[in-house]
Amino acid sequence: MGALKTNIGHLDNAAGIASMVRAVLALGKKEIPPILHFEKPNRNINFEDSPLYINKVLLPWNTAGFPRRCGVSAFGLSGTNCHVVLEEPPANAEKDERQNEV
Repeated sequence: MGALKTNIGHLDNAAGIASMVRAVLALGKKEIPPILHFEKPNRNINFEDSPLYINKVLLPWNTAGFPRRCGVSAFGLSGTNCHVVLEEPPANAEKDERQNEV
């Protein structure tokens, strides 16, 4: 789980696109960025028995051979909500793209 608000504050209308940029950068760098200023989770969320966790340090994004995927959610004050799922490109896509440039 991640949150951009702890890193750069409230962005109001730009929060969704800023979170998407963060997610794209994480996919590209193959690293999971930390959530800053996190001390303890909400006591009503049982993270111990969940596959989810709060990341406090920069971690390599290891996948055991599966493509990296992430979701970005944005919830607007007007009731407009959006969710997008991102996946890294196949490993050979970059190689194919460079060959096409020659």
